[in-house]
Amino acid sequence: MIVSQLLETKLIPKKLIIFLVTLFALCGCAHKLPMESVIDVCANQNDKFTQISACIKDTYGKEGKTPNANSVKAFYAELAVLDEDYRNGKITDAQAKAGLYRSYSETVEKSNRANKGTVCMPINGMVYCK
Repeated sequence: MIVSQLLETKLIPKKLIIFLVTLFALCGCAHKLPMESVIDVCANQNDKFTQISACIKDTYGKEGKTPNANSVKAFYAELAVLDEDYRNGKITDAQAKAGLYRSYSETVEKSNRANKGTVCMPINGMVYCK
Protein backbone atom coordinates (compact mmCIF):
# COMPACT_ATOMS: atom_id res chain seq x y z
CA MET A 1 0.00 0.00 0.00
CA ILE A 2 2.75 2.44 0.91
CA VAL A 3 4.64 1.57 -2.27
CA SER A 4 1.60 2.26 -4.44
CA GLN A 5 1.02 5.60 -2.67
CA LEU A 6 4.62 6.62 -3.29
CA LEU A 7 4.34 5.66 -6.93
CA GLU A 8 1.12 7.69 -7.29
CA THR A 9 2.68 10.80 -5.78
CA LYS A 10 5.74 10.34 -8.00
CA LEU A 11 7.99 11.55 -5.19
CA ILE A 12 10.21 8.52 -5.65
CA PRO A 13 11.05 7.18 -9.11
CA LYS A 14 9.62 3.75 -9.94
CA LYS A 15 13.09 2.31 -10.69
CA LEU A 16 14.33 3.30 -7.23
CA ILE A 17 11.42 1.55 -5.54
CA ILE A 18 11.97 -1.59 -7.61
CA PHE A 19 15.66 -1.48 -6.72
CA LEU A 20 14.95 -1.08 -3.01
CA VAL A 21 12.37 -3.89 -2.95
CA THR A 22 14.80 -6.19 -4.79
CA LEU A 23 17.65 -5.25 -2.46
CA PHE A 24 15.47 -5.92 0.57
CA ALA A 25 14.47 -9.33 -0.79
CA LEU A 26 18.08 -10.27 -1.52
CA CYS A 27 19.29 -9.16 1.89
CA GLY A 28 16.73 -11.43 3.51
CA CYS A 29 18.32 -14.42 1.78
CA ALA A 30 21.89 -13.42 2.48
CA HIS A 31 21.81 -14.37 6.15
CA LYS A 32 21.66 -18.13 5.69
CA LEU A 33 23.92 -20.09 8.00
CA PRO A 34 26.74 -22.40 6.93
CA MET A 35 26.60 -25.93 8.36
CA GLU A 36 29.80 -25.40 10.34
CA SER A 37 28.20 -22.53 12.28
CA VAL A 38 25.06 -24.55 12.96
CA ILE A 39 27.14 -27.46 14.31
CA ASP A 40 29.09 -25.11 16.58
CA VAL A 41 25.95 -23.47 17.97
CA CYS A 42 24.15 -26.79 18.51
CA ALA A 43 27.19 -28.42 20.14
CA ASN A 44 27.57 -25.45 22.51
CA GLN A 45 23.87 -25.45 23.46
CA ASN A 46 23.43 -29.22 23.97
CA ASP A 47 25.29 -31.93 25.86
CA LYS A 48 24.05 -35.19 24.33
CA PHE A 49 24.65 -36.41 20.80
CA THR A 50 20.95 -36.96 20.15
CA GLN A 51 20.17 -33.37 21.14
CA ILE A 52 23.00 -32.00 19.00
CA SER A 53 21.92 -34.06 16.00
CA ALA A 54 18.28 -32.98 16.29
CA CYS A 55 19.33 -29.35 16.71
CA ILE A 56 21.53 -29.49 13.59
CA LYS A 57 18.75 -30.96 11.42
CA ASP A 58 16.13 -28.55 12.71
CA THR A 59 18.27 -25.40 12.59
CA TYR A 60 19.94 -26.08 9.25
CA GLY A 61 16.63 -27.10 7.72
CA LYS A 62 15.17 -23.71 8.65
CA GLU A 63 18.18 -21.38 8.38
CA GLY A 64 20.87 -23.21 6.41
CA LYS A 65 22.46 -22.13 3.15
CA THR A 66 21.76 -25.32 1.19
CA PRO A 67 19.46 -27.61 3.19
CA ASN A 68 18.56 -29.73 0.14
CA ALA A 69 22.11 -30.28 -1.15
CA ASN A 70 23.17 -33.89 -1.70
CA SER A 71 26.12 -33.45 0.66
CA VAL A 72 23.73 -32.34 3.42
CA LYS A 73 21.44 -35.31 2.75
CA ALA A 74 24.47 -37.62 2.96
CA PHE A 75 25.48 -35.99 6.25
CA TYR A 76 21.97 -36.49 7.64
CA ALA A 77 22.09 -40.15 6.58
CA GLU A 78 25.38 -40.57 8.46
CA LEU A 79 23.82 -38.90 11.51
CA ALA A 80 20.92 -41.37 11.33
CA VAL A 81 23.36 -44.31 11.39
CA LEU A 82 25.24 -42.80 14.34
CA ASP A 83 21.95 -42.13 16.13
CA GLU A 84 20.81 -45.72 15.64
CA ASP A 85 24.14 -47.11 16.87
CA TYR A 86 24.08 -44.76 19.88
CA ARG A 87 20.50 -45.64 20.85
CA ASN A 88 21.29 -49.37 20.53
CA GLY A 89 24.31 -49.01 22.81
CA LYS A 90 26.86 -49.90 20.11
CA ILE A 91 28.74 -46.60 20.55
CA THR A 92 29.14 -44.11 23.38
CA ASP A 93 28.04 -40.48 23.37
CA ALA A 94 31.66 -39.40 22.82
CA GLN A 95 32.04 -41.79 19.88
CA ALA A 96 28.81 -40.52 18.36
CA LYS A 97 30.00 -36.91 18.67
CA ALA A 98 33.34 -37.80 17.09
CA GLY A 99 31.46 -39.54 14.29
CA LEU A 100 29.35 -36.44 13.78
CA TYR A 101 32.43 -34.31 13.09
CA ARG A 102 33.99 -37.04 10.91
CA SER A 103 30.78 -37.34 8.91
CA TYR A 104 30.57 -33.58 8.45
CA SER A 105 34.15 -33.50 7.21
CA GLU A 106 33.57 -36.36 4.76
CA THR A 107 30.33 -34.98 3.32
CA VAL A 108 29.51 -31.28 3.59
CA GLU A 109 33.02 -29.95 4.16
CA LYS A 110 34.43 -32.11 1.36
CA SER A 111 31.74 -30.82 -1.01
CA ASN A 112 32.44 -27.22 0.02
CA ARG A 113 36.17 -27.65 -0.69
CA ALA A 114 35.45 -29.22 -4.09
CA ASN A 115 33.07 -26.41 -5.06
CA LYS A 116 35.34 -23.54 -4.00
CA GLY A 117 37.48 -23.74 -7.11
CA THR A 118 34.58 -24.18 -9.52
CA VAL A 119 33.98 -21.26 -11.87
CA CYS A 120 31.02 -21.35 -14.27
CA MET A 121 30.38 -19.03 -17.19
CA PRO A 122 27.92 -18.87 -20.06
CA ILE A 123 29.45 -19.33 -23.53
CA ASN A 124 27.29 -19.47 -26.66
CA GLY A 125 24.14 -20.30 -24.73
CA MET A 126 25.81 -23.11 -22.73
CA VAL A 127 27.16 -22.98 -19.17
CA TYR A 128 30.71 -24.28 -18.77
CA CYS A 129 32.36 -24.94 -15.43
CA LYS A 130 36.02 -25.43 -14.69
